[in-house]
Amino acid sequence: MKVAMIGLGKLGLPVACAMVLTGHQVFGYDIDEDKREQCRVRKSDLYEPDFDLVMKAAQDFGLCIVDSLAEAVKSAEIIFIAVPTPSDLEGKFKLDHVESALRDIAAAMIDIEHYQVIAIISTILPGTTRNKFLPLVKNIIGPPVTWGFCYNAQFIAMGSVIEDFINPEFMLIGEYDKTSGNAMKKFYQQINPDMQMFFTTLENAEIIKMAYNTFIGLKIVFANTILEMCDKIPNTDCDVVTEAFSLATDRLISNRYLTGGMGDGGPCHPRDQRALDWLAKKLNLSANPFSFVSEARGIQMEYLADIILAEQKASELPVAIMGLTFKPNTNLLDDSPSLLLAQSLVKKEGWMPIHMYDPVAKPDHLPDGPFVYVLATRWPEFKTYDFVPGSIIIDPWRMLDKAPKDCVWRPVGVGL
Repeated sequence: MKVAMIGLGKLGLPVACAMVLTGHQVFGYDIDEDKREQCRVRKSDLYEPDFDLVMKAAQDFGLCIVDSLAEAVKSAEIIFIAVPTPSDLEGKFKLDHVESALRDIAAAMIDIEHYQVIAIISTILPGTTRNKFLPLVKNIIGPPVTWGFCYNAQFIAMGSVIEDFINPEFMLIGEYDKTSGNAMKKFYQQINPDMQMFFTTLENAEIIKMAYNTFIGLKIVFANTILEMCDKIPNTDCDVVTEAFSLATDRLISNRYLTGGMGDGGPCHPRDQRALDWLAKKLNLSANPFSFVSEARGIQMEYLADIILAEQKASELPVAIMGLTFKPNTNLLDDSPSLLLAQSLVKKEGWMPIHMYDPVAKPDHLPDGPFVYVLATRWPEFKTYDFVPGSIIIDPWRMLDKAPKDCVWRPVGVGL
């Protein structure tokens, strides 16, 4: 396929080279004339292993550096934008470079008849593509009939950009519509037929990119805290500790415990978090993520409590907390998130009508409804529970597939 790469910096240039080396023709453009000239003579300030040889091979196989954005755009089926989005003083991203590129791209696309997809690589905040970038392009060339839009952030590391691009864990594609996404699918299948692609909404993709990077940062903070802890406790070795973690490929390095819902609970996890919080304070560690993890449990519960209170006040129905055990298939109530939620509700209101039901820990039938039901524990029985008509069902686990008859279903964690 013929594609354009707008921005030939530390991300755009090596990615453009990788695209060429896997069979695509790439027209590269950068607003910086000196950078374009450097690329033409196969020079770059970017350091990657053997990157000078990569640039030579890429130009031999079809990397064409052009002097105008319009020239890069006119033949392209996909137009990638990899320009800077630096942080401002508040911490959010500056969009000037992307918006400037989009204006020029849209102007160049006005008279082009073949279908084209604009694909943003640059990191941006959730909602930016739909609320800012799409309207900008529409105002110039009209509704997306012969063009599409995708958010296509890359999960790559400096020093291994080309390898990471060709063989990623997965390729993230936020698609404006299926036609846009299918064009991207065709493009990436040529790069790597076995590539795993993840298609989703523009907003989900924007969140995934930021959350992915933030999660890596959280792991690094955790590892560095272990390092400091071991540095202060005799007969410990942080590398031994983290080596043990690396063997836990099921629970630690997997998608387990990554489902949004109620907080952690049980006889072990919250207790251990509090203990590590105490130890970190005793050792006077410079950073204490354990305190955050321990406190976040209660803080995040406040959000759910506010949702329940709003529904209860609007409907004037009593609340029924469904599930009391800290997880299904047990009768243990140790540090149960359900009880923490009940405490939060009472604390906020001083008193409110709360009923509780659990198929094992408290199997008594609820009084006559309707209720504001809260599916607090993931008991499978609740998927087929006979909810009283006229009720409101707050579902933080998103257990149900749809609202039961004559009930209002509020799946928490779904942007409606």
